Amino acid sequence: MHPDTTGDYYVTFLARHPDDKHVCDNRAQWWPEWHKYQLDDSNVPVYGARMLFSPKRKPNLTKFMLWSDFVHLTDLKYFIHGPFNFDAHDDIIQPNQNVALTHWEFLFSFCNQFSIVPPTLSTLTVRKSSLKKRKK
Repeated sequence: MHPDTTGDYYVTFLARHPDDKHVCDNRAQWWPEWHKYQLDDSNVPVYGARMLFSPKRKPNLTKFMLWSDFVHLTDLKYFIHGPFNFDAHDDIIQPNQNVALTHWEFLFSFCNQFSIVPPTLSTLTVRKSSLKKRKK
């Protein structure tokens, strides 16, 4: 069946990089969520531990699988925003792992409209008056 007629799309999920757990959502790095896996007796994959692989690296597909699932996107309880390209930031080691702020702002307003916990967003600007001088 075709997703245009069924509404079922195969979605691959991203996960926040573990080093960014204290960073606002819009400043965090978002990497593909890979897991170890094994096939059970019915040839169904059983997900294991999450593994960290750079978005530029493709792991051995006989040992690792992306966290993915079919999502019925014509169901009104689901919402998807995109497609989008990753945004380059000059303050991280590897660019193009961040979702652009405009997409986060759209998601923030959508979440607020439907009483869903919104993402955390940074202010992106620091006021000089808010900085405290260190005592020597």
